[in-house]
Amino acid sequence: MKSTSLGVAVVLALAAIDPARPEEKPPEPATWEEAISKGIVPYRQLTVADFPINEKAYPKHGFYVKTAIIPRYHFMLKPYNGFAYAFIDQWLVFAGLDKNETSRKSR
Repeated sequence: MKSTSLGVAVVLALAAIDPARPEEKPPEPATWEEAISKGIVPYRQLTVADFPINEKAYPKHGFYVKTAIIPRYHFMLKPYNGFAYAFIDQWLVFAGLDKNETSRKSR
């Protein structure tokens, strides 16, 4: 938690130095190949293969579905009267199923 507040403080300090300063370089856009390599698949017609058997996970439930969201965005900071406002000008969100935490019982 401390590193997050330190990061916010650094961003605010930089915003005060250079008004309406955009990020140096926007993050690389996410791709489904990248998400699938991490076990996240896009929403689609689900199959039995999307629910691996795991008897120990979530013992009270017959099956468990874990969703996944991968947001990517680009923003600009603009200080105004002692506050810093962040404006998001590009936003891309991937949503799907996290196969790493989705499971079912064998019964």
